[in-house]
Amino acid sequence: MRKGHGPVGIIGTTERPQTMATWVFSMDATMTLTGDLKKMSGSEEVVQMTHKEESPSRINRDGDDRQSLRRTLLSCINPMDPDTHVTGSLLNIWSGQVAQPNVNVDRALDIGAQQMIQFERSWPEGFYTSLSKEVVTFNTKKKRLTIGEHAVIDQEAIYARVIGLLVSQRDLNFQEVLATELTAYPPSMFHADGQMRVAAGKSTLKKNIQVDVSQRLTVSPTAIMVDVSAVMWTLEWPVHGTVATFISGFKTWLSLQLSGVDVYLCFDRYHDYSTKSSTRSARATSSRVHHLTLTTPLPARDTVLKNYTNKARLNALICEQVLSDNDFLRNSTQNHKLVVTEDKSEPTQVSEGQKLPVWIFL
Repeated sequence: MRKGHGPVGIIGTTERPQTMATWVFSMDATMTLTGDLKKMSGSEEVVQMTHKEESPSRINRDGDDRQSLRRTLLSCINPMDPDTHVTGSLLNIWSGQVAQPNVNVDRALDIGAQQMIQFERSWPEGFYTSLSKEVVTFNTKKKRLTIGEHAVIDQEAIYARVIGLLVSQRDLNFQEVLATELTAYPPSMFHADGQMRVAAGKSTLKKNIQVDVSQRLTVSPTAIMVDVSAVMWTLEWPVHGTVATFISGFKTWLSLQLSGVDVYLCFDRYHDYSTKSSTRSARATSSRVHHLTLTTPLPARDTVLKNYTNKARLNALICEQVLSDNDFLRNSTQNHKLVVTEDKSEPTQVSEGQKLPVWIFL
């Protein structure tokens, strides 16, 4: 009845006002007669005494929702743990993005109230004056900056436009375009903050110089050198496990390798101001830092391996658990030795469960 009621009354070809009135007046008698007929036939409806939200299926779904919410919150940066925060800067607990110094979105309410006061004071002359945007968010990015009387354009934008001109079909004289200095640094080699651009052609070069060799002509190796950071990309990554679950899988893989040959485990070393630092920073696509322990739910693979802080912590836990598990070392190094290169100045050699330092003389 409500659906058929329009601005000018009852609408529709079959929903005439007289018909609707007949239905309304006869509804009580119809329901009474329908109830009596059900009682006579013995098909009386079962009355539900519980609410549908109290059914087992609804309770189970609510429990799944709570567990999903808990897993999502555990993957975020803990806002109550200041050890994982950048001092003096705003931080997105989901993406891990650190705000620029000029971001003031946390004071948006105060800024808006102050602008409202200034706007009211300008009445009536300034009633139609446009309001400037004073709140700076995480995504705010200026393409130009006024310094003195000159507008300085973002040099990354200039570089992107020149690349667009190169691939376009426009008839341009690039000798004239490039005759003037466009930027203060070569954007093809460096970013605006001074970080070096990563050379992404190494994998292409490796594919070009690789040579297919028949397995019958290869000699069985007596030892293998393992880049732990590279191996972690190939191992199975548990979806609902903990950090200890992943380390257990790594030890199983390591035991399988030690059953055939000697293994040299090489862990990454992270030194400040090294030439590798710029490459690691450029490769990092995840800025979310997690406080990893053995009982911590394992974050996503990209979250750990594309952030050097998380990866360094996982490397340290793997190395610690491998070298401290005496039963694992005793059973796995009976026939072949294990040499671990970690943050220490000298590697550690394990043979028949015995750990000895390895001295390297240059």
